[in-house]
Amino acid sequence: MGGAVSVGAPVSASVEAVLKAEYDKRVAAGASEEDLDKLMKTSLPSVIVFNQIDMDHSGSVDAAELKRALIALPRNGRHVGDGKDPPFVPFEGMVATLDSDSSGEISLSEWIENLGKLPDLQKAIEASVDPRTGKLAKYRSLEEQLALRMQQRDDCEARAQKGEDVETELEKRHKQVALLQSQLGLAGVIVFNQLDLDGSGKLEREELLRAIKHMCKSSDQAADLNEEELTTLTEGYIKLIDVDGDGIIDMDEWLFRLDRAPRFQEMVEEGVDGVTGKIRGYRTLPEQLAKLEKNIADLEAQASAGEDVGTELERRNTQRDKCAARLAEVEATRAAAEAENKKVMDEVEAKMAAVTAESEAPAPARSE
Repeated sequence: MGGAVSVGAPVSASVEAVLKAEYDKRVAAGASEEDLDKLMKTSLPSVIVFNQIDMDHSGSVDAAELKRALIALPRNGRHVGDGKDPPFVPFEGMVATLDSDSSGEISLSEWIENLGKLPDLQKAIEASVDPRTGKLAKYRSLEEQLALRMQQRDDCEARAQKGEDVETELEKRHKQVALLQSQLGLAGVIVFNQLDLDGSGKLEREELLRAIKHMCKSSDQAADLNEEELTTLTEGYIKLIDVDGDGIIDMDEWLFRLDRAPRFQEMVEEGVDGVTGKIRGYRTLPEQLAKLEKNIADLEAQASAGEDVGTELERRNTQRDKCAARLAEVEATRAAAEAENKKVMDEVEAKMAAVTAESEAPAPARSE
């Protein structure tokens, strides 16, 4: 680990602090770099899941958070090494086993050390982990839950506008959204998806710079910055949030590390509409292009009427061309990603079909 703790995955600040303290303790005890690297590799899967279910990012998991995680786990087909079902352990027993100091909360160290004592739970977690992310595949974070509830609320409002009698359901959805919003900061999944123009699941430098330019217009923090200063500001925020140093921000980094850039977080939260969960006035590229086209049409009409709008018309045409080029680039990126995903899925389906065909093929006759 090169003299410093690094998990190679985005975790909350509190979890990272616990890992660093554990790392420093083992270094002080004389552990070698090889032993520390081995420990980190074997502990990482548990760390990622722990960080995922630690909903308030406090660095510990309480009974309510553990119970919420259990809902996302399979209930059947879990076996230990001898193929038999492990002994049933009631929920209270799980908590008692994991919370070895009976503090009422399960620390990361307790989670790593005691999870193996609950083979049923450990196997269920291993069976539920998405190998691409290391996280529980069917577990929905509060941020993801809020995004879902807001979509359900919007769908319900659309049905109400069509004349459907959904007053009771709509009231329920509004209460669900309000409750989740009270538990979360405003800069969550919905904002991330809004800024992710190409739908790649990552925020690139250009996407963040575009968002920062928009937010600076209405923020007292950076309203007077020029293009170069805005670019420098964006690069600085990326360095604070980007855990793996690839220059882009993925969803986990956004959710778990945005607080590392408090000025940026404040700017985002100031700009979020509490009802929609989105940044106010922030247009998608198609929306921006449509607005520019309308502005150009209006200016051309004014020019035809003899008004001196040549300079402004030239500026809007330049903006329109840049926006159109960026939109074409985004759509090309999205199309390439979709083609690559289809290729991967086709390969997976072909392999599955081959395995199925092989398993269903009649066994060769044995010679006497």
